[in-house]
Amino acid sequence: MDRAYLESRTEHQQQHTALRAFVLETTNIVRKYAGVLDVPLSSLSRVAFFAFEPLRVYRAMQAHASQLVWFRKLFIVFSRYTCVNTFQALSVGGNR
Repeated sequence: MDRAYLESRTEHQQQHTALRAFVLETTNIVRKYAGVLDVPLSSLSRVAFFAFEPLRVYRAMQAHASQLVWFRKLFIVFSRYTCVNTFQALSVGGNR
């Protein structure tokens, strides 16, 4: 879920308590498929998670063999999400 999704979902509900969540940062398509080349830029983010383990990701996908199609194999190789994820803090609800 990204920021836009959470904000759209909570605007339709009455919130009486505040919630602080971390949502996956939405990136442009160039950064999305830059893979490890995006690590220097992502390291500037306030909240980043680094784990370069493409074989572990591949093995996890093998557990769901019907989902491991050719384009997902390419995604594992080229996607930044295989090695780095950046997050944005989001306050949801409460009295705004």
